[in-house]
Amino acid sequence: MMDDTTIIRLAQQAAKDELAVAVFTVNELARFADLCFEAQTKAPNAPRGVMVYEYSANGVDLTCHLEYEAAERGSSVEPPHPESLTLESVYHRGENIAHMLCDSVVEEIEDAAMQQIKDDRDDY
Repeated sequence: MMDDTTIIRLAQQAAKDELAVAVFTVNELARFADLCFEAQTKAPNAPRGVMVYEYSANGVDLTCHLEYEAAERGSSVEPPHPESLTLESVYHRGENIAHMLCDSVVEEIEDAAMQQIKDDRDDY
């Protein structure tokens, strides 16, 4: 059986050239279909500097993208600000559903992600 990269390359080549013929076994076709489905149901890569947090509730897995803001000490004119996370997007099966979440769920995700950051720091 061909590896995943070969299956994808041959299928793409056959799609570009109508005369090209790609012969796949049933297992290879099934794997190609699985790879296409996986690509459609994954969250996109997070932009540089954005935290990715995997959140799960009631059997629903969500991939969350959060923006981190470091704590600031403050000054004589500015009050101090604690570190914070802001939920930017939430993906379920490849779709951004952030706009569908109520404020309490957004807060729960932000709090859980912040706790992970703090726990990771404690491990060092």
